[in-house]
Amino acid sequence: MRKTLLMAAVCLVSNVFAAEPAVDRWAKAVGGREKIAPINAIYREGTISVGDYQGTIKAWHTGDGKYRKEEQVATFSTVEAFDGTNAAIQRGPAGPQLMTGSELERARSTGLANWNAVFFAFFPDRRKGTVHAESDDTVVLKPEGGIEWRVTLDRDTWLPKTMVHQEGDRTVTVTFAAYESIDGVILEKEIHRTNGDPRFNATIRYTKTVFNPPVDAAFFSIGAAKTTSRSVTRDPQGHWVGAVQTGDQEIGVEIDLFKNSQGEFGGTFGQPADHVKGLPLSTVKVDAGSLHFVIHGNLGPSTFDATLSDDGQIMSGTVAVADNSVPFELKRTGDPNIDSAPKSGHVSKELEGTWNGTLDTGEKQLRLILSIANDPDGSASGTVRSPDGSGIAIPLSMIQNDANVTLNVPSVDASFVGSLDTRRAELVGKWTQGTFVQPVTFQRPQGPISKNEQP
Repeated sequence: MRKTLLMAAVCLVSNVFAAEPAVDRWAKAVGGREKIAPINAIYREGTISVGDYQGTIKAWHTGDGKYRKEEQVATFSTVEAFDGTNAAIQRGPAGPQLMTGSELERARSTGLANWNAVFFAFFPDRRKGTVHAESDDTVVLKPEGGIEWRVTLDRDTWLPKTMVHQEGDRTVTVTFAAYESIDGVILEKEIHRTNGDPRFNATIRYTKTVFNPPVDAAFFSIGAAKTTSRSVTRDPQGHWVGAVQTGDQEIGVEIDLFKNSQGEFGGTFGQPADHVKGLPLSTVKVDAGSLHFVIHGNLGPSTFDATLSDDGQIMSGTVAVADNSVPFELKRTGDPNIDSAPKSGHVSKELEGTWNGTLDTGEKQLRLILSIANDPDGSASGTVRSPDGSGIAIPLSMIQNDANVTLNVPSVDASFVGSLDTRRAELVGKWTQGTFVQPVTFQRPQGPISKNEQP
């Protein structure tokens, strides 16, 4: 009988506790509404790591959703601010840009994310937007004009376990790894942030917290008088010089961007230390002050995403290579330096056409395809491309002396020296690129030229 009564008492307490709204349990776990109510603003700073890169984060938030966030990771920095109406972001040395559309919607909610959600969730008389419990441990927050945050509470502590929201087609998840108590208020000490792409996984550890720091309204805007809309067009054409930051090493690069007669953007890439110059870019996209272009190499594509500064003289952003993303910054030094495609003297019919070969790099077999043709003006032109590498046709020049042939590929500091065999079906020689030398035999896909086709 005693055991039955005890079990009944436990069940009664559990039922009463379960009936308590999830937001109320969350409020008690944090320290109580009475502890949060006097807090009108909060400042936090800490360390942030993204992949192998380390940096710092500083953030100011107010109870009504205004915020300012400053992040510095390696040489890449961002400042983001929302004043309750307008939001702006500044990446590196580029000028601040107004957020619009989905970016502005996200900013309207960012000020009330992570611990700062307590300002919105706990005080119905202050909030603009909706809060509802989807289940006993899931609370959904949606500030007016903003995006939805889904908070999953830990049933043991009733503190947030995860906070999830959508940014475009990506799901951003913040996991609360550790908490601390400051003046009787419980705040996250460490959080992990991911958008599904391991390159951008971040860990933030807070090292300083100040309740009710002095803040000024102007603090929540970024150079308002200079802020420009993304609709402002800044012409990226020019010769750009700078470096990609990889850990403690800087890799010098050169980019030349131009617009052709059809109004389409194109460009070339150079890496002086490796004697690479004039390598064609692909997928060049320009949208107001934003740029996107891709360089294809033997290790796969390198994708550059950048923003132009207000004066159009600085290009800064990130380059994604394989599973890594690193910062870069380039300065405009003049007009685009685009070399015309190399021209050569007339070549024999025996050399014209397509030739297939295979280069043994020591790590893999790299197919090479030569395309050589005589042009109407009496000159000749050619390209080499690799389906196993970039796939891009790279211009080359030719020198033919009877059966002896020399091919030069200046973009990648490479050359081929060889000769046609007696059947004119093979081009046999050596490929040289820097200190790398390897024999290569090119063959005609269609076999040898017949006697009546020979000049």
